[in-house]
Amino acid sequence: VLELQQVTELPEGLSVPSTGVLAALVEGVLEKARSSPSLKFLPKTIDGIDSVDFIGALVLYTMEEPFPFYAFLTYPLNVKGVRKVELLTHQLPFFKLVTIAWRYLERMEDYRYEGVVCRGLRIQGNPVLMEKHADFQKAFPVGSKITFAAPTSTTTNPHIAATFTNGIQFVIEGVGKDGAP
Repeated sequence: VLELQQVTELPEGLSVPSTGVLAALVEGVLEKARSSPSLKFLPKTIDGIDSVDFIGALVLYTMEEPFPFYAFLTYPLNVKGVRKVELLTHQLPFFKLVTIAWRYLERMEDYRYEGVVCRGLRIQGNPVLMEKHADFQKAFPVGSKITFAAPTSTTTNPHIAATFTNGIQFVIEGVGKDGAP
């Protein structure tokens, strides 16, 4: 996470906190992860890495304040409609932690959800999405399968999804049923 300081290209309005602020934030998150009930679902270590680090990565990825990590981490996957692989260098170890944690936790009954979720999607600055938004019914007909380029969060509350929307809001049905995402 401290390698975030080395990244110079960021989304508009997003700046990386100082090294001291990041270090304190990470320590606070790891302290929270050490007491997380989710630890009972993971082995003590995975690939030689303490499970606390995996839970900590999930906490960091989902937090909004004081720094929206998901916005920073997913930005290189779609910069104004163009993926910039060279910008992912610092994010890849973090994505590994998050992905492995998700894979372990999704197997656990306590972490399964079946039902409807919503996803708000900003289109501003993305010509591909702006074009699709102009004719969204044709671009995204009911029943479409959509693959996002980055880890994608959803919510069961459409009002929360709306706060992330500046263009498109998806309502996704059948989540968790028969292998559905």
